[in-house]
Amino acid sequence: MGSFANSWHVKCEDPRDVVRAVEESLISDGFQSSAEEPDDDAMWGMPSPHRALHISDPHRGWIGVLDSDMLGSTALAAEVSQRLQTCCIHILVNDSDSWHYVLYRSGLQHDAFDSSGGAAFDFPDDDLPLDAAPDVGQLRIFRESMDEIEQGMQDLHQQLDRGTPDDIVAIQNRVETGEATPEDYNRLAEWIQSQAADLTSQFDDLIGGGASQSEPTSTANAVQHFSKLTSILPDSVTDEQLGAILSRRAIFAEEVLGDFLELIGVQPFFANLSYRYLRESTEAELAEAAIRLFSHLKYKTDSLEFEP
Repeated sequence: MGSFANSWHVKCEDPRDVVRAVEESLISDGFQSSAEEPDDDAMWGMPSPHRALHISDPHRGWIGVLDSDMLGSTALAAEVSQRLQTCCIHILVNDSDSWHYVLYRSGLQHDAFDSSGGAAFDFPDDDLPLDAAPDVGQLRIFRESMDEIEQGMQDLHQQLDRGTPDDIVAIQNRVETGEATPEDYNRLAEWIQSQAADLTSQFDDLIGGGASQSEPTSTANAVQHFSKLTSILPDSVTDEQLGAILSRRAIFAEEVLGDFLELIGVQPFFANLSYRYLRESTEAELAEAAIRLFSHLKYKTDSLEFEP
């Protein structure tokens, strides 16, 4: 199964401001401070009374947030953007096949991009209000779709296993344990590309066409995104640089997302992180990626809205 890395990032220099805005938002939604961690089901999008977040130290003007509630994180990012009157950008990797971002500015959705070429984020020029965030029903449908994709990927994985060479099996084991090298990923990518066309077709059907069938981002679209992102892009970045990244495809979408994050000033390693994935990262890896955690927030609610 591919990556579902996700996080959101606040244009802010003081993590205490982010902590305060998060706490005010969640307390207003019925949460209370807690010492309990969310369980694994909660971190895969299942209803849960628990929620937790890691807040990072600032880096080049950005503060990263790893949110255990993947489906609710976009709404919280929008609300924090509104409370702090700043920009927040939410990022998500979809099973390593595609990636997307949603940019909020002072609580309004200002820009969005989906590398799969889908229409899910094809918004008009006008900013969308905060209450345009997906409702609970939409989030449930999204969660069910992710469950179907995960099951489908497991089925395809079983098909691959029946004819997988020994060296590929060894590489897959190293990927699962976090010990894979860049050479391992290259070899794995080559082997995946060599598989039968009918398996590729099944994969494309599973993800609804995915990145492999999408059209590259046009120059006009790149310029449009550039105009929306100027408030968070360094002055040295050009629309050609942005367009090159938005139109690029890779076997692992998180690689391209990492380049995009670096372009806007966010640590690229966040393309591989989520609240759940953080447990698989070592302190040395985080230090090398210039990621330092400032605060670990945990909450619980008794609200009936969070019952399955």
